[in-house]
Amino acid sequence: MVGPDHLAVGGMATVSNSIFAELKSDSAYECHQLDSGGGTGPLGWLKYPRALLAALLTSADLLHLHVASSGSTWRKLSFAAVARARRRPYIIHLHGAGYRDFLDGLPPLPLKLVRRFFHRAANVIVLGETWRDFLVERLDLDEHRVAVVPNGVRQIRPHQERTQLDDRAYRVIFVGEVGRRKGAATLLAAADRLFRELPGLSIDLLGPLPEKDIAEQARAVAGAYEGFRLRGAMVGNEKERLIAQADVFVLPSLAEGLPMAMLEAMSAGVVPIVTPVGAIPEVIVDHRNGLLIPPGDPNELAAAILELADRGVREPLAANAYTDWQRSYSAAAMTAAVCGVWDEVLLRDVS
Repeated sequence: MVGPDHLAVGGMATVSNSIFAELKSDSAYECHQLDSGGGTGPLGWLKYPRALLAALLTSADLLHLHVASSGSTWRKLSFAAVARARRRPYIIHLHGAGYRDFLDGLPPLPLKLVRRFFHRAANVIVLGETWRDFLVERLDLDEHRVAVVPNGVRQIRPHQERTQLDDRAYRVIFVGEVGRRKGAATLLAAADRLFRELPGLSIDLLGPLPEKDIAEQARAVAGAYEGFRLRGAMVGNEKERLIAQADVFVLPSLAEGLPMAMLEAMSAGVVPIVTPVGAIPEVIVDHRNGLLIPPGDPNELAAAILELADRGVREPLAANAYTDWQRSYSAAAMTAAVCGVWDEVLLRDVS
């Protein structure tokens, strides 16, 4: 598997790490992770030549390329060229909420290169039906060579820990880059109303603040309300503990693939409030296992958070969210589906 460093923060690294961990326990496949230099900033490019050489010398039967927009695509194009030179099949596993905009912004020649990259793949894995339809239409791919494999996560700390907390508190958590695409501006705009109408409310934001104006607004809100906390980028046990202790997970994104943090919240029985973008509406059914709100609407976000302050409303949705994660969005379910794609590609390659 070719993708970001296993210590990188983000959905692509989480998917790669989850598949790798599941395969280590019991699998017919021997899997190795190859860091192609993504997810760790400009210095990540220093790892790229070494990774390309490793791919050139590998004895692997198959290259599984984790792909997002911009630099990720251009790096993986070279790994695909290596795979073809070695007469090895490669699979594209498409991540990244911005791939539509990425393709729309390409001049004709680079677009032709990306189109060829996808057409020469033995299979393309996408996160939902909406992404399959997009690639079939936009790049004229054969729909039978595009497999839908939703993201999956292992269960984080059980939500039962919530019962040990102060029942008077109402805990909301946001996990992701605190920027426009993830809807941070929408949450910040809703904060005044929420803290005015919900005494005892706490809102934790877990993630980096890469956009200067959004960071300034977030720090201003944190200065005004004690219950509004900027936790910074977090991984591991502390992140999982905070998610499991929450009542509600919010991610009012403007664009998404299929957010891993939302699935982690579901695995802990935490109700998601999200927007119907990317593959999210294929997972979340409004008022069944979460709430769907329009993107960019602070009033609708505030209303949804206020609605779920009622435990009687919240608890049935939490139970359904957990059940749906267990059935369809666990790391084991995702890995089994990925292995099914590998099986099909390798059997076809042999024949």
